[in-house]
Amino acid sequence: SSGINAEYGDVIGSELAKSLRNNDDTGVSLNLAYNASKALLIAKMLKIFSLLRVLRLGRLHFLAKRWIQIFEISPLVIKIVQLLCFFFVMAHWSACIQFFVVYVRDFPEKSWPTIIGIQDAPVLDQYLWALFRSLSHMITIGYGRDAPQEVIEVLFIIPSMLTGAFFYMMIVSQMTKTISLFKMGSIRYTQKL
Repeated sequence: SSGINAEYGDVIGSELAKSLRNNDDTGVSLNLAYNASKALLIAKMLKIFSLLRVLRLGRLHFLAKRWIQIFEISPLVIKIVQLLCFFFVMAHWSACIQFFVVYVRDFPEKSWPTIIGIQDAPVLDQYLWALFRSLSHMITIGYGRDAPQEVIEVLFIIPSMLTGAFFYMMIVSQMTKTISLFKMGSIRYTQKL
C-alpha cells in the first residue's frame, strides 16, 4: 500500500516539477501544477487509512468483559456505554469527513468553515467546530451554526443524520430493556409476598 502511494507521489511530483519548468504565459501549466499539488495532498491523506490498524478496537470487547466480572457491572449498562462510545467515534469520523470535503475544495465561498471564518484558524478550533456540527446533525437538533449551502455538504450530512437517528434508537431501546429488567426483579419480589 505504501509502495503504491509512493509511486503515485513520485509521478505527481514529477508532473509538478515539469509544469513549473515549462511555465508559459497561458496559465495552463500553473493550473496543472495546482492540480498536481492537490493530487499529491490527497495521496498523502490516503496514508491515514493505514493508521486504522493501530486502533485495535477489538480489544475493547475483552476489556468490557473483564470490567463486568471485576466490578459486577450490569452487562446492559456496559452495552449502553459501548453504544455511547461508538456514537462518539462515528461523530468524530463524520466531523473529519465533513471538514475534509470542504478542505479539499479549498473552502468555497458558501462552505460552512468560510461562513464561520475558521479556514485559517488553529486545527483544534477547526476540529471543535466540525465536531459541534457533526454532533448537531447526529443528535438531530439542527445543522449546527449554519445550514448546508452546497449539494456536496448535504450528501455528507444526510448519512450523519441517519447514523445519529440509528444510535438514538439503539440507546433508547437499551435503556428501556435495562429499566424493564430492573422492574422484573421487583415484580417477582412482590408476587412472592
